[in-house]
Amino acid sequence: MIHVILSGGCPLTREALKQTLEQHGAIRVVAEASSPMELLYFATLEQADAVVLEAEEESGMPTVLSHLFVEFPQIVAVVVRSRGNRVVVYRQQLCARVFDGISLADILSELHTADSDYWARADH
Repeated sequence: MIHVILSGGCPLTREALKQTLEQHGAIRVVAEASSPMELLYFATLEQADAVVLEAEEESGMPTVLSHLFVEFPQIVAVVVRSRGNRVVVYRQQLCARVFDGISLADILSELHTADSDYWARADH
């Protein structure tokens, strides 16, 4: 099971995304954060594998992700940019994959690569 935190955007958008993601069985939305501080808090509390963050900025990595990766290097961050119709995926090495056009299939594919076994290991 892949544990996901949703962050940013309006509550209606987060709820619609939550329902869509959870229809795919192996994904469970464990928290919804309305601010960067809540995102960091829920990442600590929920032991998430991935975050899906809606960002208004058209480019650049959202600042909260640098803090998130320091504490949780295994997390996959999927940033949905509503302006420009773009999804960017960030991983520990701060590599970014850019997809032109927002595709649920691309988001699901990236979420499925999250290391859901990380929290089961005793060596972290």
